[in-house]
Amino acid sequence: MTEGLSRGRFGRRAAAYAGVVAFALAVFATPALARGKPGDPKPIPGGLSAEFNPVPSDPFVHVLPPFPPFEMSTINDFNGTVGASEIQGTARGSDGTAYTFDTDMRFMVGAYVDASGNVQHGSFAFI
Repeated sequence: MTEGLSRGRFGRRAAAYAGVVAFALAVFATPALARGKPGDPKPIPGGLSAEFNPVPSDPFVHVLPPFPPFEMSTINDFNGTVGASEIQGTARGSDGTAYTFDTDMRFMVGAYVDASGNVQHGSFAFI
């Protein structure tokens, strides 16, 4: 028999993941901004359709599932570090109604080629 994820355990895990993202942004964002305003990054060419199926072009959203063999970065021409997590589970509302949830959080720190063709450095978060 499997045990569900308690509210306390879920809260601790969510806080830990949020802490990792906040730490990465706090440590890496200031030096990136000090170099000047970066150009807009280019999104990955593929992503997910409106039905949340992976598509190679013209996606509804430029993001893919956060696990191999999919691209975890949401930025094209990116060279750096990507941290990603996907948390799925169930929760129960105060009225007793059961809900399912699926969260996808990522951070990216590194260099990328912007829409103008210039190399930029930056930190990004996707929540």
